[in-house]
Amino acid sequence: MSKTEKYGIGTIHENKHGEKFEIIGKCNDYNYRLIKFLDLYKYIGEAHLSSIRQMQVKNPYRKSVLGIGYHGEGIDFSKLRCDSRHPLYTTWLRLLDRCYNTKHNKYHLYGAKGVTVCEEWHSFSNFVYDITGMYNGDLLYQSKIIENYKGIKYALDKDSTKSKIYSEDTIKIIPMKINSGLCNIKDEGRKSEIMQDILDNEKATNWVCGTNKGLFL
Repeated sequence: MSKTEKYGIGTIHENKHGEKFEIIGKCNDYNYRLIKFLDLYKYIGEAHLSSIRQMQVKNPYRKSVLGIGYHGEGIDFSKLRCDSRHPLYTTWLRLLDRCYNTKHNKYHLYGAKGVTVCEEWHSFSNFVYDITGMYNGDLLYQSKIIENYKGIKYALDKDSTKSKIYSEDTIKIIPMKINSGLCNIKDEGRKSEIMQDILDNEKATNWVCGTNKGLFL
């Protein structure tokens, strides 16, 4: 069988994970083919012939993280496991880890208590899209790129909305120091009062810089 026949339109192949895809078209570069995965998501993309032969074609919808998380489209996930990984990738991994990995050292505080991550955020690309569009999202993003960004580190907080789900509608992005302090406050009324003030970015900055050192005492 010639290369043209073996890798022609309509032929079915699979990657090393057993995921099947069909060659549905040719590309301008003869060494590439347009492929479509034959799963629920029907991802369409280009694949090099060598990747097809070596069963190395990657499916961005493969649930490679704890059996639920996947990379999704729009991000070059081929770089996510090296030093140039996306700055929010570790944040996303840790989020899933705390909620779904029973061996994680904080699972008893999250997953064991029914805390989950919304289905949309099982996709890393959706997570990035939503975070970057949120209030303070740029601060979380920048603090991951630049070490000690303005001396402040940021974190995701869901407790202020009294939710057990991490989602775009149930989390806030606040300074990590404030987030840690809130965890130590048992008085829900006091916690709600502080969270209302956190909406005032100037006050939040003052707390982190130490001008209100007695806040969590």
